Amino acid sequence: MSVRRAPDAGEWRTGVVMAVTFHGADDATVFRAQLAPDLPRPGRVEPQETLSLVWHGRDRVTGVMPGAWLRLRGRVHHLDGDPTVHNPEFHLLDEAPSPT
Repeated sequence: MSVRRAPDAGEWRTGVVMAVTFHGADDATVFRAQLAPDLPRPGRVEPQETLSLVWHGRDRVTGVMPGAWLRLRGRVHHLDGDPTVHNPEFHLLDEAPSPT
């Protein structure tokens, strides 16, 4: 999953949720998550590349939590320089995909 380019909205990506952010009482109802193509390598705290996921009008998305694997698609926009997908179509995966 390269997030440096803006692939077609129909392209499926797979990754692991690294973090979620809940909105505050005074904030707009938005649920955010950070998706990485894989778990960080040993000795690294953060993955090299992440994709921001934003769900508008949601204060949580069932099953989307740190450590969950997702398969998703949606158009990538660069919001403040960060690759972001708004309201992605997604499926929860039971386990990490096997490397190909």
